[in-house]
Amino acid sequence: MPRRGHETEFREVVCTWDMVSGSERQLLTFIQLDPYTETFIRFGLSDDEQRHIETLIMLNPTLMPIIPGTGGIRKFDFGMPGNSRGSLKLTAFYAYLPESEKVALIGITETDDTGDLKLEEQRQLKEIFEDIQKFGPEGWTPDRSTGFPRSR
Repeated sequence: MPRRGHETEFREVVCTWDMVSGSERQLLTFIQLDPYTETFIRFGLSDDEQRHIETLIMLNPTLMPIIPGTGGIRKFDFGMPGNSRGSLKLTAFYAYLPESEKVALIGITETDDTGDLKLEEQRQLKEIFEDIQKFGPEGWTPDRSTGFPRSR
């Protein structure tokens, strides 16, 4: 359960696609962790952009490779046009939990050109992933982990 004072937002999104073995209908539940919601708001993303993020993940949640050293966190880069600094390049981090048909949206960072995650960032994400596995995305709280890496 989320700790008092920290509400976790749940979104249920139904995804239907054809599999090699035939048709399959899958329900994915998207859970926004506090760091995701905070960074989503900070970057001024819209509901349409949120639906776009969910749709990209929903169509193939395992398409993005697992980031080495994180235990199971995935990421994808996307752009956001038009702000005072020009277009903004962002990276969204998520964990796909197929056994429970859940996606934990973990956070968004501004993308830079420094390449791979630093070891400390990998360690922080791995700790978050382990906590998500242990407590479930609904039970994850920022004080259980060292927190989401704030900048890239």
